[in-house]
Amino acid sequence: MQEKEMSLEMNVQMTIIDNLGIKMYSNFDAVLAELISNAYDADSTEVEISIPEGTITENARIIIKDNGLGMDFSEINSTYLNLGRNRRENPATAITPNLKRKVMGRKGIGKLSAFGVSNTIEIQTNKENVETTFLLNLQDIRSTPASEKYKPPFQVAKGKENSGTIVTLSEITRKRQIDIHSLRVKLARRFSCIDSNFNLSINGIAISPDERDLKSKCEIFKEYNNEEINSELKIKINGWIGTLPNQVSSDITPGIVIMVRGRLAQEPSFFDVPSGGWITMAKYYMVGEIHADFLDEDSGDDLILTNRSSIDWTSEFGQALQSWGQNEIKINANSWGENQRRKKEKVIREAPEYSEWLQHLSKPEQKVADKMISALTSEGNLSDDRILELTGFIKSSFDFQVFKELASAISDSPTIEDQKLIELFHEWDIIEAREVFKVAEGRLIAIRQLEKLILDNAREVPDIHNFLGKYPWILDPSWTLAYNEATFTKLLKDHFKEPIEMPDVNRRIDFVCIGAGDTMHIVELKRPKTKIGKNELSQLEDYVAFARQNLGTSPNGRSYRAACGYIIGEEISNDSFIKERLETLERSRMYFRKYSELLSMAQRLHEDFFKKMQKYK
Repeated sequence: MQEKEMSLEMNVQMTIIDNLGIKMYSNFDAVLAELISNAYDADSTEVEISIPEGTITENARIIIKDNGLGMDFSEINSTYLNLGRNRRENPATAITPNLKRKVMGRKGIGKLSAFGVSNTIEIQTNKENVETTFLLNLQDIRSTPASEKYKPPFQVAKGKENSGTIVTLSEITRKRQIDIHSLRVKLARRFSCIDSNFNLSINGIAISPDERDLKSKCEIFKEYNNEEINSELKIKINGWIGTLPNQVSSDITPGIVIMVRGRLAQEPSFFDVPSGGWITMAKYYMVGEIHADFLDEDSGDDLILTNRSSIDWTSEFGQALQSWGQNEIKINANSWGENQRRKKEKVIREAPEYSEWLQHLSKPEQKVADKMISALTSEGNLSDDRILELTGFIKSSFDFQVFKELASAISDSPTIEDQKLIELFHEWDIIEAREVFKVAEGRLIAIRQLEKLILDNAREVPDIHNFLGKYPWILDPSWTLAYNEATFTKLLKDHFKEPIEMPDVNRRIDFVCIGAGDTMHIVELKRPKTKIGKNELSQLEDYVAFARQNLGTSPNGRSYRAACGYIIGEEISNDSFIKERLETLERSRMYFRKYSELLSMAQRLHEDFFKKMQKYK
């Protein structure tokens, strides 16, 4: 047949292309997985993927090349362009001809996935020394009347000796740079068939079986070998579930994947098991891979959703697998929890500052300490540092009278549960009271330092500057968490430069930037005996205005949405203009504060508290 008499044809059903291609596939890993599956079903042993490594430009291309059987002209029409074709209906095509693989494809629509990330698909396929190249363009398909068939342009030429197919995606619709490392990780987890008989590479670097071997990285794991999960349905699974020593990294989703015929059928999940107990925390560490080929038998119902992200959990087989999976998640979570408890208790008992202390306690005290350690190590959300910190509170609290009462209560209840012990801690306020007491002691020392700085008429820089940077709560005791934003301070200083030769006494750029909550506080410092006038207030306005123009996320990762200003001194010019100016500034969140007022407020708040705390000694 002459080429001019030949024709490629595809039934146009835009609802299928939209709903099963464009809308369902928006992630590169899901799209590539469909094209890799097609290569696998074509008896490929090598699949090479080329991905742009920089910004996605209008000329960017994604190329998927395989060494499979390829397609001749008639096969393109009867198989590739035949949307919805189920090759498993024919036993002869349900198994690949050369390598006798069980085919992954079933619905005949995976090729549409490429339209989820591109507008044009070029297919160049070679079989029996004949090369056919044809083009699928989304806009051309859309413009084809529903009553007509879409006829893609094509070329037929003399081919190469080796068969295979090259799929090129162009007019890429997603412009964000592709994270190739993350893509490798995701594709490695999507295919368990990667081995010596099926090699997959990205930009010339092969994905090795080791890259998907999460099991070897697990601290604890449980294997399942041909395990029957439902005797009535007679269904079996293989695989493993385990927990990593640290929380699952950001490029690997926690959970258990379900594999069918060597390919992912269910994104990582936990079988919808209810949270509670150790499960809540163990989920952050748990991974696994279960092979359940019974979900996709040729003669059975199609139990895998179209985009290969989930199985049909409402089916009889799905419910059986879910019931089994929930029970196994509980078992593995409890194993993880007990292992965590042992490790955390070891951290405490081997810490030099606590091992000797525990050995020298009396037997009643050891009994109390053991119960508290057991309670602390049973709290799965506590880090090792926090465990040691709380143990430190327990140790130091043995000197408190209120703690002795707590010890007595525990001794009267030798079988007290871990949660009850935690409740007793909260009831007696031991941990919080001790911690706040130490903070108050430290703040009183800082207050005395401020008093000396005021009496000495200390310099703005470095004396008062360094002091407020270290103790920002002096300005506002409600700032329980505040940061000296040195980077922001430098930004202001670079913008408001002063001559190097200017005498120190005339310099105005003496300030510190403090971040608290979502607000950046610009604090302009004056020596305690300096009088504040018009020029100083104008300077504060300039600082705050500039800061508000440069809000956002600082280099340390903290984000600020507002800025306010303070000018700290002791005296202010005694004229009506300055007083009116201060009232106007306060409406814009700019304030004047006296050193003496700061000192008086800090002394009043903290010394009063300190006196009340003495009774706990």
